[in-house]
Amino acid sequence: MSDVQDFATIENSSGKFEGETGLANWYWQCVMDGDGEEHYPGEWDNEYTGVIYSVFTVGGDEADAFPDEVKLGDTVVIWEDPQGFVTLVAHPTRGRALKFISGRQL
Repeated sequence: MSDVQDFATIENSSGKFEGETGLANWYWQCVMDGDGEEHYPGEWDNEYTGVIYSVFTVGGDEADAFPDEVKLGDTVVIWEDPQGFVTLVAHPTRGRALKFISGRQL
């Protein structure tokens, strides 16, 4: 896996990460590597078909690489919507992040 600093200069103008910065690319790579804590706020009917949200606690490397976006200890929520776009939202506390997810039942 690449270093978080490698993602600090990425600019996303269109596509999967449209409107996001390199921080979304970084955390999405982490998701693809099996990292993060998964949350499923939707309904289960033999199989989960809703959006899966992944949660990360911002570490020092991420806070240093993206100081205008996150602070050490923030909780990041990242997900891919049904159209394939990835969105990242940072929250100052884990509780607020989990409340955000619980209100996002699609």
